[in-house]
Amino acid sequence: MAIAADLGATKLAVGIVGGAGELASYREERTPEGAGAMRRLIELVGQAHDDWPATVCVGIGTTGLVEWPSGTIVWAPASGFSGTALRGRVEEATGLPAVVDTDVNVAAYGELRYGAARGAANVIVLTIGTGIGCTLVLNGAVFRGSHGFAGEGGHISVDRAGPLCRCGNSGCLEAVCSGTALEEAVARLTGVKRTGEEIIAAARGGDVQALAAVREVGCWLGISVASLVNLLDPERVIVGGGLAEAGDLLFCPARERMAEFVVGRHARSLPEILPARLGPRAGVIGAGALALSRYQRGADAG
Repeated sequence: MAIAADLGATKLAVGIVGGAGELASYREERTPEGAGAMRRLIELVGQAHDDWPATVCVGIGTTGLVEWPSGTIVWAPASGFSGTALRGRVEEATGLPAVVDTDVNVAAYGELRYGAARGAANVIVLTIGTGIGCTLVLNGAVFRGSHGFAGEGGHISVDRAGPLCRCGNSGCLEAVCSGTALEEAVARLTGVKRTGEEIIAAARGGDVQALAAVREVGCWLGISVASLVNLLDPERVIVGGGLAEAGDLLFCPARERMAEFVVGRHARSLPEILPARLGPRAGVIGAGALALSRYQRGADAG
């Protein structure tokens, strides 16, 4: 079994994951602010090791750019974790081998092993919430690039005249296709600020303006997915995160626009756009699965 953690800017979750992806234990709490986040993570991982002494390794998914395989968070402006050598800190605290990757990569690994991507060799996994995370699975393995920074699909520029993104650039996919973008679209239409959950609920109830906003975000998603499909030719596109709760209200326009913008669309099969299966615990499950794979199969696994 592995100790696994999902460290986000707002949520900290820790669990015990078995070899079949099962959760033997799980706890979740709000991420403390500042330096308290790392202290609390180390404390919870240590407690898990005390409670489950048979655990053999630790897997952690975290927000930001994570250098692979050193497990150093090199840039995470939204959370304040930048410059943290997290893998070394966890190994020192527990005495166990650890692996640290981005939160979206570990969630994608969970989907690849146990969820909607299982059985596929080439997959794009998107998580759409406050921002957008993207993971590329190529030939059955997560593709991380030269340093671990590959897959920042949320920061592909799709409209240079578009809104300012939190990364500092204008018109990123994240700025037009995310929970934040959805909320801002509704605010422009109605003059009222509503949460993504409220907007999705209103759209399901037939609210015309909410439906229009969800469709707009879905169209941007489909256009961007088409570019990734043209580049990578995946079998499936898996979409998770809070915005995926909109279901076909989001997926239908995304599928329509993907089909419109994919090159050679009349002469080729198109990948499925499917919802993720593992839900909000995907990060913990995937982090544990990745740690166990590397522990059992060596450094090249995962």
